[in-house]
Amino acid sequence: MKVVICTDKISWEKSSIPLNQAEFLQSWDWGVFQRSVGNMPLRMQLFDKDTLVWQGQGFVYSLALGKMFVYFPRVFMKKQYLAVVCQWLKKQGYVFVRFEPIESGAIPQDSWHVEMTTYRQPKDTLLLDLSQTQDELFAHMHSKTRYNIRLAEKKGVEIRREPSAEVFYVLNTQTTSRDNFRSHEKAYYEKMLAQDMCEQFTAYYEGVPIASNICVYGSQSYVYLHGASSNEHRNVMAPYLLQWVQIQHAKQLGLATYDFWGISPSTPARPQTSFHHLSWNVDDVWTGVTRFKAGFGGFQACYADAFEVMLSGVWYRLYKFVSALRK
Repeated sequence: MKVVICTDKISWEKSSIPLNQAEFLQSWDWGVFQRSVGNMPLRMQLFDKDTLVWQGQGFVYSLALGKMFVYFPRVFMKKQYLAVVCQWLKKQGYVFVRFEPIESGAIPQDSWHVEMTTYRQPKDTLLLDLSQTQDELFAHMHSKTRYNIRLAEKKGVEIRREPSAEVFYVLNTQTTSRDNFRSHEKAYYEKMLAQDMCEQFTAYYEGVPIASNICVYGSQSYVYLHGASSNEHRNVMAPYLLQWVQIQHAKQLGLATYDFWGISPSTPARPQTSFHHLSWNVDDVWTGVTRFKAGFGGFQACYADAFEVMLSGVWYRLYKFVSALRK
């Protein structure tokens, strides 16, 4: 088998290699965006004679002393191809490679040192089947979610589909401060919204933006990627109407699924909470977000375990040691 680095968008996009629901992470345009924010894409294709049998887009990250590793998010992978890919990356001098496979069964044989690791992307997500009619989608929501959508409409909340990194960033600053989580810089969202695959929906109340979402789509799914909301006018329930408008828009585009992009994992641990059709640990950091998303219906999807393959023993152990000290 032969590894080829793809430098042609047409060749990349015409591939018949299976794509997952979060396929935007493996799309050429997402690689272009990541390059613009400093993450170099590495687009690998594997040929068996003249037949393309695998392709995957990874991103190169720098370590100390000029060393690097590669990260493959939500990638389609089979064990027999992974060994070839790892061998090629080892020859290029990479310290290790991190995989987030979309299916289980990709972990290599014992000849490779493998360590399980945490996901960078959400491992658990909530998906809506957009083959349902609009009435069916609405009917399958929790009654409280339907009520909040109608309330936002009654209150006169207006939804606009328009790109404005400034509007999103102002609302995002309020959200990160209120909910105590880290976020990207404004320039990151500006470059994201410059991509054709990204769209922004903003909710206005009395002419003032009070909630805004950034979504991204591929050939199969529409993904709710980033959300922000104001500290004011929370009683008009704008985020519920935003989601409903986005779901309808995704259906009009003819896409197969709507991806809420991240929920708490299903677990039998206590204390546990349930809402609509999901159950999760009430102490999970995403419990509030999960409750909000669960109200829209859909089904839970969980991706295969993420893992790292060591390519350079000394440097990988040093990386692990330094990482442990930083925690």
